[in-house]
Amino acid sequence: MKLQAGWGLMDRRITHSYIIEGQDREARNAFIFDFIRELECRAENPDERSCGVCSACREIAAGTSLDVFHMEKSNKSGYSAQKDIDPFIERLSMRSYGRYMIGIIDDAEELNETSQNKLLKTLEEPEENTVIIIGTGNRDNLLSTVCSRCRVIKVADDGQRSSEISLDEIRDRFFYRFRSNVDKKLKTQSDAIAFLGALEDEYRDAMVTGRDLDRSIRAIELIENTRMDIIKGMSQSAALKKLHLMLS
Repeated sequence: MKLQAGWGLMDRRITHSYIIEGQDREARNAFIFDFIRELECRAENPDERSCGVCSACREIAAGTSLDVFHMEKSNKSGYSAQKDIDPFIERLSMRSYGRYMIGIIDDAEELNETSQNKLLKTLEEPEENTVIIIGTGNRDNLLSTVCSRCRVIKVADDGQRSSEISLDEIRDRFFYRFRSNVDKKLKTQSDAIAFLGALEDEYRDAMVTGRDLDRSIRAIELIENTRMDIIKGMSQSAALKKLHLMLS
């Protein structure tokens, strides 16, 4: 399966942390496989990446790439903050052999709160040329502080990136946990800025698909204004609540 048209635009502005959301686990994993192959592919032309024939693509297909690793799960009930998270973070600190060092967390809804909090600093400030991919059936099961540090890609049941998310759904998904307790969930200015960055990425993706172009542009302007308000001293609680109202 080849990633759908338009993915190459995202590859040119790669970020360091992603949430890949899709209820169909098989389709989600197929998307992640093509995603990491495109990231690592050695084809010089970005439009030809995930070629399937270069050494990086062949190693990924065979499961032998030293640059791609999955977080181990030591408990039947989920991941362990000490036994699983610590080795994962340590492995991410190693140098890559290819284009990126890629860490994958499957079924991330099985991360408990302690484990998720332990990942926050790494998600926000990983080593250079490191990409973290978090797979989940429903990102609402993850902490808001994790979601705010990641770029979210929703995958449809056919394994393709979904382009059916409305702008209202983008707004509602991001603000769902913040309507009544912004102060509790976003404790620092850094949390708020990271949240705005992730939200802005979602609206920019909507622009790429051509959906509601004027509303997307307006939303991005509002987000940028909100970011400046927070930097200039407005409380993140007041600024984000104001943004939510203006996006409604």
